[in-house]
Amino acid sequence: MTTVAATCEVQTNELHDDSSSSETNSLDSINGSLNHTTNCRNEAAYIAMEKELDKTKQDLEKKNAECENLQSIRSKVENELEDLTASLFEEANKMVYEANMTRHKAEKKLAEAEGMIEALRLEVDALKSLVLTSTPSNPNPTSHPQLIKKKNASPIRNLKLPKSWSKDKLIQPQLEVPKLDEEIHLKVDDQVKVEVDLTLQAELSMWLAANLSSRETCGCDTPLLYCVDQCVAIAQSLFLKRVSREDIQPCLDFDNVDLAVKVSKCIHTNSLSV
Repeated sequence: MTTVAATCEVQTNELHDDSSSSETNSLDSINGSLNHTTNCRNEAAYIAMEKELDKTKQDLEKKNAECENLQSIRSKVENELEDLTASLFEEANKMVYEANMTRHKAEKKLAEAEGMIEALRLEVDALKSLVLTSTPSNPNPTSHPQLIKKKNASPIRNLKLPKSWSKDKLIQPQLEVPKLDEEIHLKVDDQVKVEVDLTLQAELSMWLAANLSSRETCGCDTPLLYCVDQCVAIAQSLFLKRVSREDIQPCLDFDNVDLAVKVSKCIHTNSLSV
């Protein structure tokens, strides 16, 4: 019995050892298969992640290229905007300068025109004051010096003649040179030198010597048809020609030629009135 029991126990132990070794082998095989599966999965995941990483890198490179392109476009637009702003400011400054110059020229022309208008107005007022009371029946002596009496004659008639002129040539029966009134004498300082135009004085002396100022008429046959510069008396005297050329004609230099001719004829006929 004891031997049988021992034999059974030995068999039992052997069976137990065989089962244990078989279980161990099965576990090892399972672990190996699991490890192989895990390795395969890890490798596939790694490959997938690597592909995804490459794709991400490519996308990032594209994004960087787009950013650089946009940055260059932005810089170009900013430069164009700066150039446009500078050109606009320059053009605006130029327009302002031209406007100021135009305004300055216009103001200058306006001031000149106003000055000319004021001068013409004063001249017209002076002419009106001279001829205001002048009528054909009652002429104004101020406007017509030939009507002034000899005792009130202009002092220019009494200018001293040059020494070269002979008194015998100037003395004529009808020549009467009035004396200067004491009221028109001027107190002149001895240190002041008076200059006399000898040519004008000679012409005046010849006119006085011819006694043309004592004529009642100018000698024209038809005075209504002639202007002042066509008068016979003026044509016969160098002095009157000078007076007409330097004093009368400039005053009759109107834009309206017809008006100037009419005024000249009225002066010639002593019929100017306002």
